[in-house]
Amino acid sequence: MLIITSIFLIGISLRAHQLGRALGGGDENEILLSWVYTPIDSIVNTWSLGALSGGHHVFHTITLRMMVLMFGEENELAIRFPAFAAGIICLWFIYKISREIFPSKTLAYLALLVSAVCPIHIYYSQTARGYSFMILFTTLAIYATLKLIKSDKYFGWGFLLLLSGFLSIYTLPLSVLFILGLAVWIFFVLKVPSLNADFDLTQESSSKKLYQFLLIFLLMGICSFLSYLPLIDGMLQTSTERYSLDKIYSSGWDMLVNFIPTLLFKIFSGPLIYFTPFIIAGICFDKTCNRSYRLLPVIILLTTYFATLITGLAWYPRVYLFNLPLLLIFLVSGIMWVGKSLRRLTRTEISFNWIGYSLMGAYVTLSLFEIFSNHYPSTKTYNPKEYRQSINSQIQSNNLLLVADPKNYLYARSIYKNNLQNIITGHQLDAISLLVNNAANIEDYYVKTPKGYLPVFINWQDKHSLKSVSKDKKLIHLNNIKTTSLLSKDFESTVG
Repeated sequence: MLIITSIFLIGISLRAHQLGRALGGGDENEILLSWVYTPIDSIVNTWSLGALSGGHHVFHTITLRMMVLMFGEENELAIRFPAFAAGIICLWFIYKISREIFPSKTLAYLALLVSAVCPIHIYYSQTARGYSFMILFTTLAIYATLKLIKSDKYFGWGFLLLLSGFLSIYTLPLSVLFILGLAVWIFFVLKVPSLNADFDLTQESSSKKLYQFLLIFLLMGICSFLSYLPLIDGMLQTSTERYSLDKIYSSGWDMLVNFIPTLLFKIFSGPLIYFTPFIIAGICFDKTCNRSYRLLPVIILLTTYFATLITGLAWYPRVYLFNLPLLLIFLVSGIMWVGKSLRRLTRTEISFNWIGYSLMGAYVTLSLFEIFSNHYPSTKTYNPKEYRQSINSQIQSNNLLLVADPKNYLYARSIYKNNLQNIITGHQLDAISLLVNNAANIEDYYVKTPKGYLPVFINWQDKHSLKSVSKDKKLIHLNNIKTTSLLSKDFESTVG
């Protein structure tokens, strides 16, 4: 238990670091402004705000809405806590799945360690997006399936499979590819005599299990359909429009060749990619509790791959991260198997698998190097409290604040709203203050539209001054504005 606790403390520490950083990165900005700050009925009934917006992870968005209502709209820790908690819980079930698949407890410890220091898993465990939820729910579905297939406790494990499968789809619709792959694996196990014999299943008991799983998947499908029913039209329209704008692969051949490598590069970043051949060794050669377990990661990955090729629709590799837990588990088994095999070949007198542990040490070291040299620096951002105070101190109450980059708007929106209200109620606009990144100029301020970018300021002649807001942002003050109101001064009294 001490080993598990120590590894969990490592995983928690790595995920807690920078958890309270400023919101906005990794598409957090769009999700919060477009969805989380809107009422629940809007979240569950609206998929997209247009082709440029894309969709959202509905169940995760609902969860964030609850956190915002309880803890406030700019509480970084509260907003990221659901993803953080999901990531930590997921570590435990990766360990439990490893115990189900392999007879060695040591492999389960090492799989837990590799997952705890996995850079991409850490990233999504501290980012307010739905990917951490999706990985957790699909991991729960795998665990429930492994328990249900050899257990008589149908209701408990069946309900866990139903709930986790439904929530994975309600979080991210493409999780249906995972469910399809899991169903294909279950079908093979229950219909191929040599495979179901490993579970001591007779023909009668295999048929009974098959009907149980069919009922679970049927209920899962019905729940998912009913949940997405208000969103289907918007999903179909937006998916078509967005996919035409953001094609991930240039052609079918590009998809055929690069789909799996792109996914592997997403999971195993930097030098970790060189360890991926060990996954094949783990699947093919290391000892498992049942032969059918070797097929599980293969069938889920290939089902995703072939379904994508057949439909011709592929999205960013992050939506296929349901493959991550099993790939990490079999990576560990492959490394240790290779270590044992090389030790036998070298005929060393050392009894323990020193080569395997050395390779594991190298993998963990490289993972930590990737985390501290690339991940943490890439997510480090400004202090939101100082940022807001700096803007407030540099603009007057009747200045119209314009924000060039939406990522800079989140913590400035309260200032924008207050000033806009002052301008409207006081019938007075003193100046325009444009918030931009340091590298941008006034001519670079555009509004993004479905038909392209619309420049706001062309040949601006009035005097403007610059003031720094933070190390990478500045305010451009546009003074001497001469405006003529389109509404009469007694407008309010003449209306209704």
